[in-house]
Amino acid sequence: MFDSIKDARNLGITIAIGGMAIIAVVGTLMGYLLTRRLEILAVAAQRFAGGDLQTKAGLTGKDEVAEVGRAFDQMTAKIQEHIGIIETSNQRFALAVAGSNDGIWDWDIARDEAYFSPRWREMLEIEADDPTFQNKISTWFERIHADDYKMVRAAVDRVLLASDESLFLEHRLQKNTGKYIWVLMRGKVSRDSEGKAIRMSGSLSDITERKHQEVTIQHQAMHDSMTNLPNRLVLHERLRLALQEAEREQTSVAVLMMDLDRFKEINDTLGHHVGDSVLQEVAARLQNLVRKSDTVARFGGDEFAMVLPSVSTATAVSVINKILKAIEPTVIVDQHKLHIETSIGIALFPQHGQDPTALIKFADIAMYAAKRANSGYAIYDSTHDPHSADRLVLTANLRQAIEADELTVHYQPKIHLATGEVTGVEALVRWPHPTLGLLFPDTFIPLAERCGLINPLTFRVLEAAIQQHQRWLRDGLKLAIAINLSARTLQDLNFPTQVAASMQNFGIDSKYIEFEITETAIMADPVRALKVLTELNQMEIRLSIDDFGTGYSSLAYLQKLPVQAVKIDKSFVIDLISNPSNLAIVRSTLDLGHNLGLQVIAEGVEDRETYLMLKSLGCDMAQGYFFSHPAGAELIAQKIKLFSSDQHLPMREIRHA
Repeated sequence: MFDSIKDARNLGITIAIGGMAIIAVVGTLMGYLLTRRLEILAVAAQRFAGGDLQTKAGLTGKDEVAEVGRAFDQMTAKIQEHIGIIETSNQRFALAVAGSNDGIWDWDIARDEAYFSPRWREMLEIEADDPTFQNKISTWFERIHADDYKMVRAAVDRVLLASDESLFLEHRLQKNTGKYIWVLMRGKVSRDSEGKAIRMSGSLSDITERKHQEVTIQHQAMHDSMTNLPNRLVLHERLRLALQEAEREQTSVAVLMMDLDRFKEINDTLGHHVGDSVLQEVAARLQNLVRKSDTVARFGGDEFAMVLPSVSTATAVSVINKILKAIEPTVIVDQHKLHIETSIGIALFPQHGQDPTALIKFADIAMYAAKRANSGYAIYDSTHDPHSADRLVLTANLRQAIEADELTVHYQPKIHLATGEVTGVEALVRWPHPTLGLLFPDTFIPLAERCGLINPLTFRVLEAAIQQHQRWLRDGLKLAIAINLSARTLQDLNFPTQVAASMQNFGIDSKYIEFEITETAIMADPVRALKVLTELNQMEIRLSIDDFGTGYSSLAYLQKLPVQAVKIDKSFVIDLISNPSNLAIVRSTLDLGHNLGLQVIAEGVEDRETYLMLKSLGCDMAQGYFFSHPAGAELIAQKIKLFSSDQHLPMREIRHA
């Protein structure tokens, strides 16, 4: 124990002083260590803020500073991870923008700043260093075609006002060269929590080529490919509009129908290419005569039509006299000097008719009246109506000719292009009228359909063709015979039964019979037609689609029909060499037909070049004037036999001995 209380007290003081000294030393040391760790943390934070994303505090221990350090390291690691994701996303976006054929755009609406991708600028031929270029949406809008500006502005405003969710519209933009391109503008808008538009982004596609194709297709749909005149659909619509205007203004409208007299002789004698050149020349002469408000159209074949608004009868006659004078000069084609004559019919609104169909019909009636009278032109008169005694007499004559078996059948050979053999013929009916001369099908077939004579006529042709086949067979000619079926015949459910009876009666093998039907005939009643065709197919009668490509159901119904062949219409074949569009159509038809397992036949082959082209394209069969005009059975048999012995000699050059 201590000697005294004083000593004990002194010792206690000494111990206390020593303890305080130790505490002071320890406190100083701990303060230094804390300050140092905080400095490390601060430096790490400064480095990270300066862009060193890999820096870490690296503090250890269990105190609060170490916990803060570890939290800092975890935070920076997470930020690095998110930055990596963002960089990857940006790289993907940059690659997408660079690889896209579309221009990308982005509009910050609040700041009125815009981003346009390099491809966007490239479309408009804007150089990257163009000093006049501004990243403003006005850069876009200033280039919009004047006719499109209001439409584009209204569409953008609707999106900004939340009326529409997105943009999708076509318009024209001006390039730096001054030329315009067609573009498809797509866009989406971003909105804030209050629904206000704050950003709009999207893409821009150059659709100029598609637009040009659309214009071309629309032009082709509305114009005749040979003369480039409007077609009958356009004429009908313009006539409808002219009548509406005339009714409002209390004026007249004249409708003119004209065709070329004896034009068929040109085609038959000199070939369709000469006939086509004549039609083109006539079309050009007509166009030079009319006003801008008038319409000249090709109505079909050698028929033309005109709509003349706001003209009197006297003015219409004056125009007709100009037409007759313009047609009069000689047309020279392939060194042939041709004198062209025409017949014209006139019908006027309101005195002759009130609607387009009636006026066209009456002008057509007047035209045939002018043709019969050889008067050049005629104004419609009710006595010209085909429902007159003349038509009744012609109907009675046709009925008598069918009953008396006075119709004749001509035949046109079909050539197998790969072998050069004649494998079949097409039967074509003719009517040797006692006073009107030799009439062709386009003259009396429509009459037969209207008066219910088409089925008797068809069976007369069928039986005549079968009997001729049997005679040829006895002479050693094995030829399949094709017969055309009209729309009315194709809708007759009893037709297959009647055909079967005829085949049995004459004892003909069904493989030698072929029926040719048009797409238009099928579409008159597709369900009924399919039933008739199916029954004929079950009888193993060959079926083919005639005039393929001129109807409106080729692809839709071709796979459903039990047919074995398609015939490419002669309108695509005649100028195959000189018309790239027709070449493309023929090539596509061949591919389509062959892919469907069908034989493809080309009609209208008129020259050696077309024949060789079709052969090189892989066409299966062909017929046309290059081989032979339609002719009687005896002459055709002679031609085929001589042709078989010398295929270098076209059949068209083979005459009677």
